[in-house]
Formats: sequence, C-alpha cells, structure tokens
Amino acid sequence: MVSAGVCFGGKGRLHFVDESATVDSAYYVGRLLPILVEDCIQLLPAGYIFQQDGAPAHTARATQNWLQINCPDFIDKDQ
Repeated sequence: MVSAGVCFGGKGRLHFVDESATVDSAYYVGRLLPILVEDCIQLLPAGYIFQQDGAPAHTARATQNWLQINCPDFIDKDQ
C-alpha cells in the first residue's frame, strides 16, 4: 500500500506502508500523517487546507485530535 498527497501545487512523496501493517489510527498518526503534513508544508509554504477521505484511520478521534494540534487548517470528519 502507498500513501501520498496531491494538490494544485504539486504532489507529495510516495510513502510505502509496511507490508504487514494494518493502517489503523495509531499507524496513521504515528507513521504517515506527520510526513504527509510535512509534504504539504513543503509544497504550499503559504498555507493549505488538509483534506482526507472517510477511511476509518482518517476519521478516528486520535487522528482528528492530532490534526487539531498539528495542522493549521483541515477539514474535519463532520464537514
């Protein structure tokens, strides 16, 4: 499995998920989300709005809490 971000400013790096991993909120917040947000900052240093789909790891409380603390602007699961 691969994770990456795409925006009008370009595309982020490809991030390969460990072969035996289950992408739950702990894996997503601990391994993928920080580097996805880092890619956003590099691509759009003037600012961005982080958006995800409705995957369970994306809508989990831990993920939403992490985004509130670490992401300047994001679309939460209820929007």
